[in-house]
Amino acid sequence: MKTPFFVGYLPFPKVLKPLFQWAVPLLLLASFATAYIFAVVTKEAGTGTWNAFDPVTITGVVRAKPYPMIATADRPNHPVLIVQLGKLDATEILAPLDGKTVSIEGFMIERGPWQMMEIEGLHSVVEVAAVELAPLVESASMFVSLVGEIVDSKCMLGVMKPGAGKVHRECAELCVMGGMPPMLLVKNDAGEKAAYLLVDQQGKAVGRRLIPHIALPVAVEGFAFRMGDMTAIRVDPAMVQELRGPAKVAFGESIGMVGTSSFCRIPS
Repeated sequence: MKTPFFVGYLPFPKVLKPLFQWAVPLLLLASFATAYIFAVVTKEAGTGTWNAFDPVTITGVVRAKPYPMIATADRPNHPVLIVQLGKLDATEILAPLDGKTVSIEGFMIERGPWQMMEIEGLHSVVEVAAVELAPLVESASMFVSLVGEIVDSKCMLGVMKPGAGKVHRECAELCVMGGMPPMLLVKNDAGEKAAYLLVDQQGKAVGRRLIPHIALPVAVEGFAFRMGDMTAIRVDPAMVQELRGPAKVAFGESIGMVGTSSFCRIPS
């Protein structure tokens, strides 16, 4: 007796019909149940947003260092970080326009008080008549010693969910290599998170030098300061230390994937 076998261009074997009538619905139900279980147990990645299909236009004064940003007239102390599509920064585009007023079109990325705009390229930026804005004031520095997780700001603020943790590490490394501003996430005992831009000891971009520490629990010492409302820490990349042993166990899960999604400020 020949074993029944399904061939697409021949009539379906009658003896196999009962099997498929039961097997196909059961497989579908199992797939839906598995998807539901994963949806329930997966931790929420936070409230970051990326309006990738709704471009907006803002006008403001360019600040090219430590990372490209725009200060606008309505929020002069709350600069918007500027990056390009993909994993590219906007330094080449905005550095020649440092201190000038531009109209810039792009897609907003936001999480908590942090704002970033993703632009398509040079054609997204147009120099316009000057707007009078007070210079972005840097506060006095204060020494801080923190434990946290280094992430790339673009993905963390809303482009990727998750945008932190080991599952996102390779993407974060490529983003920071491409010039995305690195951030340090920390969390207090109440579950509130703080996000700090990281710069080097001279206040310049530090990205690539931090790649070995991306998405890992680390201890960081440096000098925290504000640029308007934006917070940053001057760090020596050589002094960033990966947590090990009991300290790493105590750190627990990725800060970017647990607890509240709000971001608090550095202490006054």
